[in-house]
Amino acid sequence: MLKKCSKCQESFECKESDACWCNRIEHVSIININNNDRVDCFCKNCLLANINKSKI
Repeated sequence: MLKKCSKCQESFECKESDACWCNRIEHVSIININNNDRVDCFCKNCLLANINKSKI
């Protein structure tokens, strides 16, 4: 399935299964800071940046 990153709008492939690339990355809760709503998936670069930022 093709998705758009909730942060940068870059298109990326989501396999929606255990075979997806995101299952090999640490899982974190992604919250829209402006209104505390959960957002859809981030691309790999934005997800990794969000994980690194949350560890500071």
